[in-house]
Amino acid sequence: MDLAIALEEESLCKAEQALASIGLAPRLPFSAKELARKREQWMRERNLLAWSFVNPDNPLEMVDLVLTHDAREMGIVEKRMGELSLSVASLETLIEMKRASGRPQDLEDVRVLEKLR
Repeated sequence: MDLAIALEEESLCKAEQALASIGLAPRLPFSAKELARKREQWMRERNLLAWSFVNPDNPLEMVDLVLTHDAREMGIVEKRMGELSLSVASLETLIEMKRASGRPQDLEDVRVLEKLR
């Protein structure tokens, strides 16, 4: 699952704590505070696009915090799921994000998503 959050130290720390509370550990050995200071540098120099958290007991359980887009600047829509109201990226924003990544799977996703327009 990909999550987009506000890319500021406080939000990164809260996300790190929340993911740890459900048993997920970061794949890379750095803290939210360090990421907040070095995110742009690491994106340029290491092509760091997401901060991945994984369940050590089940590596298929994984959450990626998207580092390329700040949730405060994204097109967001509200969707209902039963009793829940979820804030999700709009179709246009999702297509833009996937196109910008340039990864083969994301580009294939773009082709499928464009059919939903």
